[in-house]
Order: sequence, then structure tokens, then C-alpha cells
Amino acid sequence: MLKRSIRRGIVARILAIASGLFLFLILLELGLRLAGFGFLSLQERRNRLLARQKGRYTIMCVGESTTAVGGAYSYPSQLQEILNQRRIGVRFSVINKGVPGIHTSEILNRFGSDLDAYHPDMVISMMGSGDSGPHMPYEVVVPKAMNFFRSFKVYKLALSLGSRIAKGLKAAIPGKPGKNTAQQAAPGKADRRKSGTYPGRGWAYERQGRYPDAEAAFKEAIEADPGNALAYLQLGWFYRAQGKFTEAEGLFKKAIKLHTGNGRPYSGQGGFAEAQAVFKNSIELNPDDYWSYIGLGWIALEEARYSQAEDLFRKAVAVNPANDWPYVEMGQFYLEQGKSSQAEAAFRKAIELDPRNDRPYIRLGWISREQGRDPEAEELFRKAIEVNPGNDWPYVEIGRFYQEQNRISEADTAFRKAVALNPDNDWAYVGLGRLLQAQGKIPAAVAAFNKALELNPQNDRACRTLRVLYMEMGNHSLAGRYGRKADEIRSGYYPPVIIDDYQRLKAALDKRGITYVCAQYPMRSLEPLKKIFRGEQGIVFVDNEKLFKEAVQKGGYQEYFVDTCNGDFGHCTPKGNRLLAENIANAILDRVFSVKGGIDAAQTRERP
Repeated sequence: MLKRSIRRGIVARILAIASGLFLFLILLELGLRLAGFGFLSLQERRNRLLARQKGRYTIMCVGESTTAVGGAYSYPSQLQEILNQRRIGVRFSVINKGVPGIHTSEILNRFGSDLDAYHPDMVISMMGSGDSGPHMPYEVVVPKAMNFFRSFKVYKLALSLGSRIAKGLKAAIPGKPGKNTAQQAAPGKADRRKSGTYPGRGWAYERQGRYPDAEAAFKEAIEADPGNALAYLQLGWFYRAQGKFTEAEGLFKKAIKLHTGNGRPYSGQGGFAEAQAVFKNSIELNPDDYWSYIGLGWIALEEARYSQAEDLFRKAVAVNPANDWPYVEMGQFYLEQGKSSQAEAAFRKAIELDPRNDRPYIRLGWISREQGRDPEAEELFRKAIEVNPGNDWPYVEIGRFYQEQNRISEADTAFRKAVALNPDNDWAYVGLGRLLQAQGKIPAAVAAFNKALELNPQNDRACRTLRVLYMEMGNHSLAGRYGRKADEIRSGYYPPVIIDDYQRLKAALDKRGITYVCAQYPMRSLEPLKKIFRGEQGIVFVDNEKLFKEAVQKGGYQEYFVDTCNGDFGHCTPKGNRLLAENIANAILDRVFSVKGGIDAAQTRERP
């Protein structure tokens, strides 16, 4: 009887604790939902209040977290304060439409409705850092400040809490060794012998991330049939994806010469007429050649012919609906267009057709990260590792994920595993370098970034971060060297998607007679933006490069930036946003209102 009473008491206590915990979680979730709604709601409420103020000159700022972050200390808020303190006889309202993590395509998708809602007299853009492009196919780095705003979303925090609890339980309960052994990770020679034809093996190895094997297979295809133009084209596309443009150009020339029977010169990295001819000829010979439709689709995307690109990817799916790869390519197309839901549907269809294809798991992991579904992202990256333990890329992605979660040891293990699997993966060294940099292990971080550059001299993220590291170390000579190299890499280059979005934005503003201010990010050269609009009139360009470089050299990087999420710059401190706002204000007053700063600019440095 006594034992039964004791049991009942224990059960009652457990139920009471469980009920209390359940109630706490409900209240926490409600609070988090309110907090999650808070940031954008407060920003929108402020915007609406400013829009109602009559007789004001309205400025709308668009961009990502570098625009959105900071509240009263964001650059749009400080810009409004500075402009109104200059006392030029005009009252200003500055609308902040920055959204953390947004792509330029998404900005443009909502741009018309924002113009209708606020009727601005002027629009300021500072955008593009959130986009990924062909030059950085796997780079989806989420900055800490963006994570801060994501933390207001209930599912982000709730799922993250669950992930940490699971991690704790895993550490507390001994488990069996994992399956990802070195033996399983290493691709064997038997696999290579059984992989089929040379080009088929090349595509298979490339999609697995086994790039040395892919390169070897494509070369073997050329050796087996030196007169096959498509074999040269395939290796050319492979090199182009690796950023080896000189090698790619030579192979394209060879493919064209074989295909056409003459020596017409290749038109360069941005011209694809000859490559189109090869793909079209292949389709004439074989109407079910879905790879040629995919190739034509990516050419259309490079040339900003988006509707044609989508049609071509759909055609690739239609001619071979049982094959997973066209769905992967279509999903990637949608991902680069900022259409996450369509991309997710395509990747899930690819997995349905071939659960052994690791690449759609990686892509879905990106989407889950961007949407704050952390445990799901981790599961997807782990699934990619499970189906193809020899691929280094899932380890890079899960390493970035672990670093965001502050799971330092696991992140370090993941990056080093990626390096062990593929010592030629420059982005694995970049990930390791960023992790070491965050831990304050500067010499080791410098070594990792230098290794990334040794592997890929065109890795501008490594260049830009080295510039900052050497600047912080007081080595201005090396900082300048890497800065010039980074500018050289990026000089004149923007992915076609971003170029098209900038031009669409300008066209929408011209149609409504709205003044356009095109601001470049701190530390970045203005020249690529000017090249986008060469010949265009009426644009107010704002150069923030020299100003910030001089300020950082004098006061130190941490004085103006809170992180290095973009390599050579990150999210600004309040002081950094002040400097940015002052520079933009000076350009507006000078170029639009013909006023050299209004009252003494120094007075604006003190907040009222």
C-alpha cells in the first residue's frame, strides 16, 4: 500500500512537472511569435507613420540586412536625422524597406507594391550581397546579424532549442560509431571501372563533388574520341564552373572548330553563340538529349533571358521525366531566381526519382537554413553525407551550419573532413578560415585563406578577408595587395541576374519619375555598378569605398563593423552606419538639392 502511494506521488510530481513545462513552452512560443512578428512589424509601423506625414520629401531605402539592421541606428534612420538637421528648407521621411537575407530578385518582385504603398520621391538601393551566382555556386553564408533577426521567429528558436537538446542527449548517451568511415568515404578503383561511358562518369562524378575524378573522366572521353566536339564542350563547361575561364575558352574553341569545320573565334566568356550551336545540333541529332536543353537553359540564364531559360529547363524535364537530373537543374534555376517554393518542389521531385542523388539534399538544406528550419537543414545535410559519404560539399555546408549554431568543435571536424576528402576544395579552406578567425586564431586563419587562394586564385572571399585580417594586424602593405587582387577579381563583374534586377529597378523608377540613388557597399569599388548603367542618365552614385577604407585604417575594423559576413565588410556598428548615412546625405544634398551639406556637417555627429 505504501509502495503504491509512493508511486502515485512520483507519477503526480512527474505529471505536475510535465504540465508546468508544457505550459511554459506554450507561453514561450506565444512570446516568441510576438517577438518574431515584432521586428518587421515595428519597421513597417514606423514606415507607415512616416508615410502619413504630409509635405515631406519621402526616400525609400531597399536592400538586405545591411540596410535593415540597427533600428534607430540603422543607416536609413540616421540618414533621416542627418538630412533634417541640415535645415535646407525641406523635411525628409526615410522609409526602411531592408529585409534580412533577401535576394535582388525578391526585392524587385515586391518593388512595385512598395512604390504604390509609399509613393517615394527618391529610392536608394544598396543590394546584391545576398545573391549567389555562378562565381560562388555553393556559398550561402548567413551573417550573425541576420541570425539575430531570425532568432525572433518562433520556429527558428523552438527548433534550434530542440536541436541543442538532441545534441546534449547524444553526448550523454553513448552510441555506436557512425557509418561515415574513411574506408567508405574513399572512392575505389572498382567504382570507376563500373561507371559506364567516360562522359557519363564525368557527369556522375561532378554531381557527387568528386571533381578530380570528373576531370579525368572528361579527359578520357576526349582521348577515346578526339573528334567529338561535345566531349570538348563538356570539359569546357566543367572548367567554366570551376572558374578556370582560360582553359574553358580553349576547349570551347576546339569544340566549335570541330563542330563547324572552321576556325571562327570564340566570342569570350560572355558570348555563347557557338556553344548554342553545338547544343542545338546535338538536339537535332537526338531530340531527347535533355543535357543539351539544360546547357541551352544555362546559356539563356547567363544572358538574362529568364523566361526562355525556364522553358528550356521544363523541356529538359519533359523529354525525360523519369530522370532526376533535369529537376535538379530546374530547382537550381528557381533558387537563383529567389523562388524558394518552386525550387523546393523541384528538388523533392528529384529525390523522389533518385533518393541516392546527394545534390538535391544539399540544395534543400540551403532552403531550410534560409527559412530558419535548422533541424531539418541539419538532417538534409546529414542525408547527403549518408547517400554519398565521399562528397566533400555536404561537410562544408554542415560545417557552416554548425558554426552558425556555435557548435565549434563539430564545425571544425566537418571542415577538416571536407579538406580530407577533397584537398582541392578552396571553399572548405574558406569555411575553416572563417571558423578560426571567429575563434581569434588569426595566424591559422590567414594560413587557411592563403591555401584557398593557392587552390583558386579567383576566390575573392578569401582575398577580401585577408585584406581585413592584414589590416587588423597592421600590415597595410599586404592588406593593400590583397585588396587590389580582390578588386581585380570582381572588377566589372556582376552575375546577369543582378545586372537585370538593377536595370529593372531603374526602369521602374524612370517610368514614375522617381530619383534613383545607387549606393555601393562600404569597402567595395563603385566601378562595377557604374558599368551596369553605362550611358544611363540621372543616377546619383554613392562611393563608400575610399571613405571606409580610410576610416578603418585609422580606427580599426571593429570600430565600424560588427562582423565580416561579406569578407571585406559586414554589418555596420552604429558609428559605421553613421558614416554611411552622412556620405549618402552629402551626395543627395549636393547632387539633388544643390546644397553643399546644409548646416555644419559636424553638428550631425551628435545625437539630440
